[in-house]
Amino acid sequence: DLQDLLASDDVDVVNIATPSGTHADLGVRAARAGKHLIVEKPADITADRVEALIAAVADAGVKAAGIFQSRLDPLNLEIRKAVQEGRFGSLIGIHGHLPWYREPSYYEGPHGSWKGTWNMDGGGSLMNQGVHTVDLLQWIAGPVRSVMGMFGVFGHRIEAEDQSVALLRFECGALGTLYTTTCAYPGHDQRITLYGSAGSLVKREGALHAWKRLGDEGGAEEAALLARFGEAAGKGSGAADP
Repeated sequence: DLQDLLASDDVDVVNIATPSGTHADLGVRAARAGKHLIVEKPADITADRVEALIAAVADAGVKAAGIFQSRLDPLNLEIRKAVQEGRFGSLIGIHGHLPWYREPSYYEGPHGSWKGTWNMDGGGSLMNQGVHTVDLLQWIAGPVRSVMGMFGVFGHRIEAEDQSVALLRFECGALGTLYTTTCAYPGHDQRITLYGSAGSLVKREGALHAWKRLGDEGGAEEAALLARFGEAAGKGSGAADP
């Protein structure tokens, strides 16, 4: 029982891995009980709820973390560091592509019926599967200043979208695109592409595909990074099987 759990002195940390639309409510209750928090992505499905959760954590003086594990990936850390140091020059283009696939059964039954709904999932391929790509683009390149896009339902019987396309203008001046879907049978790897005035890179899921920088014409830097993060070092993905 949640009330008994929060009342227990033996519990220091609560991990919230319930349907997305319940995260903030449960998180606020746990914070007020003095428990530290780990909250699955997304933190909740509206900005107001997330802000309420943040405020409750601050008021209670506890610690909270969201599940955005892409920020801990060594390759992503290397990319962000290079961007922050200006090694790719001024950013020009930042692109995220998530062509995943989910069987119809993913959205059905006692464990799946909340998925792809507006009131519990807050969306579909963008809010659920695409949230890591959204987070990664902004974590690497900085905030988005403006966005416009289109979405729809193409391959599933759900309320929310199973495909979305967005055009992005970043505060740094770069333009970008974001694509998400759960209709791309049999499911393909996430791709991140970054272009700057002094170079470019291409990342496919957990593996580096290309790292081209002015000043590295001989390719020594790229070769070293490919040895560390290339296809042989790539990890599995959630492209087809969550």
